[in-house]
Amino acid sequence: MRFKRRWFSRTLVTLLLALMIAGPLWWINRPTPMQAPAEDQQAELAINECGGIAEKSVIELQEFLEFQRMEKLARKSKVMQLCMTDHGYQINPAWISSKFVEAQNLAQREQITVDAALEEIKRLNMYSPAKSQQPPFWIANH
Repeated sequence: MRFKRRWFSRTLVTLLLALMIAGPLWWINRPTPMQAPAEDQQAELAINECGGIAEKSVIELQEFLEFQRMEKLARKSKVMQLCMTDHGYQINPAWISSKFVEAQNLAQREQITVDAALEEIKRLNMYSPAKSQQPPFWIANH
């Protein structure tokens, strides 16, 4: 009887020590709500940084004629895309698929090609973080 009581008390003490050690370690390393959107925050920071870089890259260009305005927009979007690629992001193929019908409608309405309409829609969406946009415009390369 004494052996069972001693074994039980040693086991209980060992379990309590293990909980005392493991509990604080778990508490420190648990995922918190602040860590959950870290990837979204990184994407938003990259979008803001690259948007600033893209804006600075075309600030010196003049827009007297329509083709100059279009060239400036094209250069700005190219710089944005290259910067986001450098930060580890790419344009989401699911986003492109979801906007294809909208691009077709715009192309028909404006009498331009579907590719040109899709580029115009891209330029409208690539500079803003997609909090409500589903699917998001930028996704991380994995």
